[in-house]
Amino acid sequence: MGSKFSHLPEREGVTVIFEQETTVGGLDAFHQKWYDGGAAGDSLLFAESDVAQISDAELEAVVRSSSMTTADALVSLERNGGFLRADFNVRKV
Repeated sequence: MGSKFSHLPEREGVTVIFEQETTVGGLDAFHQKWYDGGAAGDSLLFAESDVAQISDAELEAVVRSSSMTTADALVSLERNGGFLRADFNVRKV
């Protein structure tokens, strides 16, 4: 894991089952597939310093442009701990 994503905030009760650095819409990102006991989904994390000047609507469009996102996926964004987390493809399991 590159130094940009070496201090990601952890989410209590969430098990990460896959993670990989990637690029989405020209932005460095960190992709995670996760499971929390009742739901599973994907997250893209971006360093806040890379996306500070980008609106949430523009970031949602970047996430939706990814081949990882299903057409009907809800996208939720959260800025926390120096990162922006975009959760998508969340489904009950």
